Amino acid sequence: MPADERRRAAHPVRRPAGDPVVRTLLTLTAVLALVAAVVVVLGEDTRVLRLGIVAGLWAALLAVAALVRRGAGPDEAAVAAREASLRRTFELELAAEVDARREHELTIEQAVRRDVAAETDEEISGLRDELERLRTHLEHVGTRAVPPGGRPRSSGAGGRTVADLLAIRTGHDAGPRRRHG
Repeated sequence: MPADERRRAAHPVRRPAGDPVVRTLLTLTAVLALVAAVVVVLGEDTRVLRLGIVAGLWAALLAVAALVRRGAGPDEAAVAAREASLRRTFELELAAEVDARREHELTIEQAVRRDVAAETDEEISGLRDELERLRTHLEHVGTRAVPPGGRPRSSGAGGRTVADLLAIRTGHDAGPRRRHG
């Protein structure tokens, strides 16, 4: 909201000082206040003093009426238009904030996806390297080459698989065993 709009929202719209009703009320207020002051200062009779007090009270009453008239608020149509304008501004600002938040969330999501993809690629590469080392090691200890996607088989262990040999060593059954006699 621009500063000019804030200033207008903080201070009610006032009628110009040139409003004839306000000018008349202020003139009557000044005259009655002057009469009241002169009568109270110069008057010696109680009736004259009472007249001065009444003139002072009327001056105060007219001053209040002038202030009320001068500070009267704007009409309802102006208030409704101002409210609609503020509401549109608020909705536009809110939409901009929502868009900025979504964009930020998408940026974060993309960064997380890149990080996860990089880590996953690293792990897969490490696992492939380890698998290649294991294949080389198995070939080196006397088993046949392990076909990709196949199960390794031992060449000199009675047709048993490496998994079967490991299961026998650890005491777990890895599957059906063949008997050779």
